[in-house]
Amino acid sequence: MVYDISLPLPPGWTSEEDRYDEVDGQTITHLECRKPESEGTWLIDLYVGNMPSDTSAEDEAYANYAEIIGWDEEDDEEDPIAEWKFQNRTAYGFSGECEDGSIMLLMCLEIKKGTLVILSIVAPDDEAVGKVAKHVEEKLRIKAVK
Repeated sequence: MVYDISLPLPPGWTSEEDRYDEVDGQTITHLECRKPESEGTWLIDLYVGNMPSDTSAEDEAYANYAEIIGWDEEDDEEDPIAEWKFQNRTAYGFSGECEDGSIMLLMCLEIKKGTLVILSIVAPDDEAVGKVAKHVEEKLRIKAVK
């Protein structure tokens, strides 16, 4: 399945969309949105594709956590993956601080039956991340085209 992504952006943002094929032949649609570097680190990075048959959105969140943050034996016992509603679906994800001090929120969700979305938002602080996430939740539309 191939997907079109619609995300109207506030003034000052630019975007690029592309598609690529994974090794298994699945087509991934990627949308990257940014503000100019002079305004700090602002990023919306969105990947949409078919949900692999052997995984779930929650599994994908854990895999991304392991890849981005990494597991450490000194980590506290709390589960690092949070769960919340996003467009009336259950999203799984985590947040963290980037090397430049900006804040990242990553979420994985099955936006429609069989459709996996992996969404990263990076902004200067928690409040800005929340505002961008709210905008994306309200404006994002994904449509299967093949």
